[in-house]
Amino acid sequence: MNEATPNKRLYLLLAGLAGALGIGLVVGAGLQALPARQTQVAAENTATAETRRFAWKTETPQVIELQITRMPSPTPRPAIEIVKSGWRVSSEGRARVFAVLRNNQPQAIDFTLVRATVLNSQGEVIGSGESYTLLDVTPPGSMNGAVIEIAVERGSIGEVVFEILPEEYRGEYIQDQIMVTGATVRLNAQGIPAAAVQVLNKAGEAVEKPLVAAALFDGSSHLVDIVTGSPEKGYWSPGEASEVWIGLPEEVAADVVRVEAWAQGYRP
Repeated sequence: MNEATPNKRLYLLLAGLAGALGIGLVVGAGLQALPARQTQVAAENTATAETRRFAWKTETPQVIELQITRMPSPTPRPAIEIVKSGWRVSSEGRARVFAVLRNNQPQAIDFTLVRATVLNSQGEVIGSGESYTLLDVTPPGSMNGAVIEIAVERGSIGEVVFEILPEEYRGEYIQDQIMVTGATVRLNAQGIPAAAVQVLNKAGEAVEKPLVAAALFDGSSHLVDIVTGSPEKGYWSPGEASEVWIGLPEEVAADVVRVEAWAQGYRP
């Protein structure tokens, strides 16, 4: 029976350690010579990881190198975040600002106020305004929209900065069994492009004050506006599947190719 050499025993020991830690073991012979049985430790830092290298000198000129990489902790997701936003000048001296926000919290938020500050290309404030979200309540993990009409001074818009001020949802007045099952851009009965949103009321009761919010996107996935609409009869019957048609703003109607929608209503 052949006895393992010191080099082989050391290699097997390091290989087992590397396997247990789930890291790589690199063997190389081109490193700088080290004094016999002396350990060298070098640290390297990058923008995305912290790397530490450990090199052992063996009985022969061969050097075994063990590399351990520790990745930085991920950046925590904001409790409420703006996921898409946009703006356009709707008339002389006025801008229409719109944003889609997502509630990343485990609890619903209510009557969320969205403030928008408009800056020019030099970073100077040229206007500001605020508005509540289009749907009253934003459930956990869900999205909502806000539209703010702002009077702006002369000059092109360089950036819009948002501030989100939510309230905690404490009631049970919103029917949480409303589902959007589809949303597309189609020609309506008059042959005009519109957002067609399919909604299902899974609840066993009628839903009052129904409202659908639809975010409109162009072919480059840019948010070009957010619009709202309601069923003509003003409510959803128990178990009803319906379609809500929402007209598109004339300024962007030709650009809209995709719709994302959310629906909400009140318990009777």
